Amino acid sequence: MISKAPRGTIDILPDKVEAWQYIENLFRRFCFLYGYKEMRTPIFEHTEIFTRGIGESTDIVEKEMYTFLDKKGRSLTLRPEFTAPVMRSIIEHSLPLSPPLKLFYMGPIFRYERPQQGRYRQAHQLGVEVLGSNSPLLDVEVIDLIIKFYDSLGLKGLSVSLNSIGCSDCRPSSRNKIIDFCRNNLDILCDNCKNRFERNPFRILDCKNATCKELAKSCPSTLDSICSACKEHFNTVTLYLDKINISYKLENSLVRGLDYYTRTVFEVLSESLGAQSSLCGGGRYDDLIEILGGKPSPGVGVAAGIERLIMVMEKQGIPSGKPQGLDLMIIPLGESSYEHAFQLITSIRKENFISADLNLVNKGLKAGLNSANKLGVSFAIIIGDIEIARGEYIIRDLKKGEQNTIKIEDIIGYLKKIYDQQSVISNQQSA
Repeated sequence: MISKAPRGTIDILPDKVEAWQYIENLFRRFCFLYGYKEMRTPIFEHTEIFTRGIGESTDIVEKEMYTFLDKKGRSLTLRPEFTAPVMRSIIEHSLPLSPPLKLFYMGPIFRYERPQQGRYRQAHQLGVEVLGSNSPLLDVEVIDLIIKFYDSLGLKGLSVSLNSIGCSDCRPSSRNKIIDFCRNNLDILCDNCKNRFERNPFRILDCKNATCKELAKSCPSTLDSICSACKEHFNTVTLYLDKINISYKLENSLVRGLDYYTRTVFEVLSESLGAQSSLCGGGRYDDLIEILGGKPSPGVGVAAGIERLIMVMEKQGIPSGKPQGLDLMIIPLGESSYEHAFQLITSIRKENFISADLNLVNKGLKAGLNSANKLGVSFAIIIGDIEIARGEYIIRDLKKGEQNTIKIEDIIGYLKKIYDQQSVISNQQSA
């Protein structure tokens, strides 16, 4: 049906958008406080960005990407994640990485997966990336930023899962151990893991099949195979997480679903999400920018799903910001009043201090006031032939049920005075 949204997509209606805006604005504020700057990349990229960056044997590349040919036969893909496009942009524009380049983003991603609660084929993510330093303190900073963001929203029941999967020097050792483990348990692996365990054995650790998930708990730990440099890095991460009182659980099977990760990987889990409990995830990707053709440079980041975040907030009964109502409705009485009403609302909007609308349904004063009350409007300006002749309009306070007659030339000044008084009261109540 053309009148129904495609499977796996949702409309974000006006009564829900304010929650999204509240979350996005709060995240943007946190990123600025931590010294990050916003970046926006195209919704589609050259497919190779993802096959090379994410990994050809990952579920995302093998099963979930929306890939198509343009009119000149070039393979393009709707972005299934942000990190690879951000790296491509850094390479293309030669962005300086010293001091460390700190970026954040938010926007839609696209994955062809089975729609379920909190997971959609068009989903939305927000996240951060830091390039130009291999300091473990940046791993800690990224975790700290996302945890403080969640705390500021009022989320409860969160936990951090943490692991290190090593670097290019020590991962082969882990890889060989996991291949041997898989080979010894080949009969109980799912068909997908059987086909790819030699090409990419780490994928068994994040396979969604119930049998493979249970088997992964017995898989050799990557922490047992990492080199001394990776151990030192990971120990520093845990040391500083302890220092800033962020608790965590070491999770040997945590590798994340993207091939570009190195060393630290982590997830933040919510007990409100049940089996699919991951709220966000991230880690270090020290080789990614070089894989995509740039100069070698270490990086670390995190990505969080907005839909899942909103789902947790709703389950926990957390309010998502103060609703943005309409402040003022102008009600013209009769066709002859519309010109005056339109001139007034144009002048008010030009001043850019109060939200205002014009009642265009000419059904009389009572209907106009009822409409304003249904919208939760605070004030109404009533303009009829008598008011025009007197050069004065009626301003009615719909919350208090009071009204005053104000000269036309004094209307905007009067509204500003009221608005300033309400702002002071609101600030005092917030404090």
